[in-house]
Amino acid sequence: MDPGAVTFVGSLNACARVMALEKGSCVHEQIAQSGFESNVFVGNSLVDKGALRVFSRMPMCNVVAWTAIILDHVKCG
Repeated sequence: MDPGAVTFVGSLNACARVMALEKGSCVHEQIAQSGFESNVFVGNSLVDKGALRVFSRMPMCNVVAWTAIILDHVKCG
C-alpha cells in the first residue's frame, strides 16, 4: 500500500520536530516520486521543513532568525 498525503504530512512533521533533516529529505524524495508535491497539505509541510533546514544550518542565530522560525511555527502549526 502506497502512503498518502496524511502519511507524508505526518512523517515530515515528525522529522521537523526532532530535526531529522536527513530522514526528512528521504521523505521528500518519496513525495516527489509519488507525485504528492502538488498536494496543498504536503506542500505546506515541505515549506515548513525547508524553513527548519535553513534555520538549522545557520552558523549563528540572532533574534531575527529566532523570531522568524517561531512565527513560522505559530502560523503553520
